[in-house]
Amino acid sequence: MTTRQEILQAIKRTAVAGRALGEAAFSSATGIKQPQWRRHWTRWNQAVVEAGFPPNILTPKYADETLGTCLADLARSLGTMPVKGDIDHKKAADPTFPSYEAFRRWKGSGTLASTLHSFCGDRADLSDVAAMCQTTARDRIVKGYVYLKRYGRSGREWKIGKTEDVRRRHAQLEKACIRASCATFTPYQRKRLPTKGARGEIFRLDPEDVRAFRSRDYQ
Repeated sequence: MTTRQEILQAIKRTAVAGRALGEAAFSSATGIKQPQWRRHWTRWNQAVVEAGFPPNILTPKYADETLGTCLADLARSLGTMPVKGDIDHKKAADPTFPSYEAFRRWKGSGTLASTLHSFCGDRADLSDVAAMCQTTARDRIVKGYVYLKRYGRSGREWKIGKTEDVRRRHAQLEKACIRASCATFTPYQRKRLPTKGARGEIFRLDPEDVRAFRSRDYQ
């Protein structure tokens, strides 16, 4: 069982810029979950104050303009699209800078690069940042290969999979057709057979689909 003193020491150890982490961030950083610290305190801020820090307040909801401008300025100063570590480092140096959690909520299910690119839009003053976002998107996408291999005996079912180690995978798959790829199966989604294959990699393709696959450099 994690003791009271161990939790207090963990709060002090993980504090950033003189402030304790929030409950979720603390749990992620230390592995100490709510049921463990709740054996000693009923509210997280009680533990924070006992550890010697001011109570946490809710992260303010930033306007899109604020988040976009802050992230664009950081990208420009770095010369590349920021990652979580860059944002955390900036936050530690400047407490007024939005936290990564604020940016995570802003991007939703997308990526920071795509969200920032949308924010930049056609603004001439952010054209350099928009270009960074596009470069980041290409670097994330064009990495690896997709392969096509006949599956079963019907002649119409095919396995489409992804790999980053093309030599090893080609040896395993023998006669598979492999193409450089952005690792998406978009042209074939409607032909996926959901009940076959542990990862949904089996498709029912027509001869035209197979010819189209073989003719593309990218999928």
